[in-house]
Amino acid sequence: MKKKYCKQTILFLFIILTSTYAQESAKHSFGLTASFSGAQLDILFPIRIGDQFTLSPGVGIASFGNNYTELHLSIAPKIYLTQGVVKPFLGGRAIYLNSTPEKGDAVTDYLVGLLGGGEYFIDEQFSFGIETQLNFSISDIKSLRFGNPDEVNINTATIIFLSIYF
Repeated sequence: MKKKYCKQTILFLFIILTSTYAQESAKHSFGLTASFSGAQLDILFPIRIGDQFTLSPGVGIASFGNNYTELHLSIAPKIYLTQGVVKPFLGGRAIYLNSTPEKGDAVTDYLVGLLGGGEYFIDEQFSFGIETQLNFSISDIKSLRFGNPDEVNINTATIIFLSIYF
């Protein structure tokens, strides 16, 4: 039953994506994006460099009571493959992940990955999208974040995002 549902969803998305109309060019060069992946929320600042390229620095901060604080700093370049209401893209992401406990030493991990997805423009200023990632995580010797301290892991992730462009 699940396979049938998955195939129908993919077919529906394919029809929607291939039947959208073109949007000539982007008039807004800077944006604000809320990016969600599980419990992680990051804020990105996409900067358009031409019609087909964006560079998005990002930040995320999370405080877990009196236990520890996490800081995420990232950069994500994207290349849009077509122009239109729906814009498929490919890109990359690099993230600095720092956890600072109330007691003890800070732990720093890094993540570098490839990404692909699509962004749907409701109008020139508002969009939402989804991206999938193939990531390589480099863990600190004391880190338990990726379950493999002082090693390189390969993992996948999915992100949904909402953007406003100014």
